[in-house]
Amino acid sequence: MNGTTSFTAAVWEKYGGVIEHYAAQYIETNYTRLDISTQRIPMPDDAVLSQIALKRVYAYDTPGNTIEFDVIVVAQIDLYKFSYDELIEDKAGEWLRVSCEVELDDGLYGFAIAGIAVYNYRHNRRRGLLTDSLVPVIYADELEKHAEAILREFYPEALRKPQKIDVRVLADRMGLTIEDTHLSRNGMVFGGIIFNGSPVDYFDFEYNCYDNFYAGAGTILVDPEIYFLRTLGCWNNTVAHECVHWKLHKRVFELEKLDDGGTGRIMCRVTEGTIDVQGRSSAGWMEWHANSIAPRVLMFRRTFGYMAEKYIDHHKQEKKTNKLADVISAVVNDLAEFFGVSVQAAKIRMIDIGYNEAIGVYEYIDYKYIPSYHFEEKAINRKQTFSIPVADALYQYDNNADFRRMIDTGCFIYIDAHYCLNDPKYITQNKHGVLAMTEYAVTHIDECCLVFNRTTRPNAAFGVIQYTKYALFQNAVSKNITEYEYGHGKANKELEAKAAALRKEHRAVKDAAGILNTLPGAFNESLIILMKWKKMTVERLAEKSLLSIRTINRMRAEPTRDWDVEHIIAVCVGLQLPPYISTPLLVKAGHIIRTSEKDITYAHLLATHYMSPIYEFNEYLEAVGYPPLSGKE
Repeated sequence: MNGTTSFTAAVWEKYGGVIEHYAAQYIETNYTRLDISTQRIPMPDDAVLSQIALKRVYAYDTPGNTIEFDVIVVAQIDLYKFSYDELIEDKAGEWLRVSCEVELDDGLYGFAIAGIAVYNYRHNRRRGLLTDSLVPVIYADELEKHAEAILREFYPEALRKPQKIDVRVLADRMGLTIEDTHLSRNGMVFGGIIFNGSPVDYFDFEYNCYDNFYAGAGTILVDPEIYFLRTLGCWNNTVAHECVHWKLHKRVFELEKLDDGGTGRIMCRVTEGTIDVQGRSSAGWMEWHANSIAPRVLMFRRTFGYMAEKYIDHHKQEKKTNKLADVISAVVNDLAEFFGVSVQAAKIRMIDIGYNEAIGVYEYIDYKYIPSYHFEEKAINRKQTFSIPVADALYQYDNNADFRRMIDTGCFIYIDAHYCLNDPKYITQNKHGVLAMTEYAVTHIDECCLVFNRTTRPNAAFGVIQYTKYALFQNAVSKNITEYEYGHGKANKELEAKAAALRKEHRAVKDAAGILNTLPGAFNESLIILMKWKKMTVERLAEKSLLSIRTINRMRAEPTRDWDVEHIIAVCVGLQLPPYISTPLLVKAGHIIRTSEKDITYAHLLATHYMSPIYEFNEYLEAVGYPPLSGKE
C-alpha cells in the first residue's frame, strides 16, 4: 500500500460526468429558488450550468460494501434575462452538495445519486467520516463504541457476561481463517491479514530459507513462535488485532485495487508519521485503530470493570486491607488470566478505565520488571512518570545542566529506575551492602522520587506495517520511541528543596565538608586521610574495591604514580565517597571527568551509586556497555 490512492479521484474520474449532468438538471429546474441573482439580473428568466469544479468529497463509514458520500462542487452558471428585444447575460456561482452512494467490491459499481442541494457546511457530518483513502476517522472517545459494535455483531455473549474471548471463534464468525506461519526468521513479525488473495513469504526452518505460498482473502497469519517468545495473551491479541483490521480496513485495500485491477504485487515499507493527528499516515491510523480497539474487544469495558471490582473486593478481604495499592498487583494478575491477555495488557486496561494505582505495577524497564510502587492519585498525569531507563537517565544527566547539578550533590540515589531521595526514610541497605527502597518509599513514591515528562514519537527506522498490495503485517519491533525529560514542575521543585534541607541537617554531610578542607594536594596522602576517616583498613578497602592489597598499598605509598581512572573510581566506590569528595580525589590523581560518554557514565554513577557495593556498580556499567571497574588482579 502506498497510501496515494484517492477515493475522490476514483469517483470523479468514473462518475464526474454523471454528477455534472445531474447538477445541470438541478440548476435548470430549481434556478428560481436559488440565490443566484446578480446586479444586472436580479431575477433571471433562465439559468444554465456552464462548468463545474470539484472541491472535495466527504465519504462516510456505512455497513457493508456500500459507501455513502457527498460531492461538494462549485457550479458556474450562465444567467439570462429577456427584456423586450434585448437578451441580458451574466454569470453566477453556487456551491452544491451532491449526495451519492456506490458499491466498492472488486471495482466501483451501482452508483446512485440520492439528492442534490445547496451546500451548507453546517450540515456536514462530524462523526463517521472516512479519509480519502477510506480509513475510518475514529476519535479516542469512540474506541469503546467500535469495540462494542464488533462484539455485538460477532460475539454478543461477551456483552452480557464476563468471559474470555475465544479469538478462534471470533475469527471464524467473521469468516476468517487462521494459519500458523513463520513470517520471519527471528520471529519479529507477529501476524498479518490478507485482504485479497496474494502470495505470502514465510521462513522455512527445515530448509533454512524463505519461500512463499498463496493465501486467500480473509486469512489471518500468526507466527507460532509468539507462544514461546511472548505469551498466549500476546497470541490472542495478535488475532484480535487482525480481526479489527478486517472489520475496519477492507475498503482501504479494495480502493487500492483500482490502481492496477488487482494484478501484480508491490512490496512497500510504510512508516508511521508523527504521533499528532495532522501528521499520522493512513498506515499509522490503521495501526492505531487495531492497537487501541483489539484490547477493548478482549476486555470489554463494562465486563472488565465488573471483574476488576470483584477481584479487588476479594483480595482486600483476603489481605484484610482497605488499600487498593496493597492488592493491585494480584488484581492485574487475575484479570490477565481471566481474559486471556498479558499482564501488561490487563494493567493498561485498568489504567484506561480509571485505576491509576496500576501504573506502578509490572513496569518493564531495562529488560526487567521493576518492583511495584504506589503514589497519590493526582501526583502525576498520564504523560509523566517516576521511572526512567538507565540510558535515558544518562542522557538527561549529560544534557540537562540543572538536573546534573542537582544529582551531583549526592542527594538522590538512582535505584530501581527511580531517582530516590537519599535518606534513611527512603533508602535502606541489607547486610551485603545492597541498596533498596524502603517499604515506605515504594508506597509513597511521590514523596521521595523525581518526576519525568514522558513523550512518545515514531521510530523513524521502523516500518509500522509491511504491506504487499493486499496484505497487512504486524511487526514486533517497537513502533515508537519513548523519550524522557526532567521536569521543572512543582513536585520536583519541592523535592529539590527537601533534598537541600536534608543535606544541611545531615551530620555526615557536615563531616564530609570538614574532611574535604583538610585534604592535601597529593592523591596518596588524601587517600590515607580518607581511609582513616572511613575507618577502613587496607584489607577491607581491597575487598570493597575488588583491587589487590598490593595495589592499595602502592596507592598509599607512591605520590607520583599514574593510576588508571577505573582504579581510582573503584577506590571511591569502596570508600563510598559522596560525589563532592570523589570528584576532588579524582583530580588529585590527575583525572578530570570530561564530556565523553564514558566519563559522563562514571560521573553519573559516582553521584547516584556511591553507596552501592562495587558489584552493583559494575553491573550498571555492564548494563550500559562498559567493562567493570575492577576484579581479581
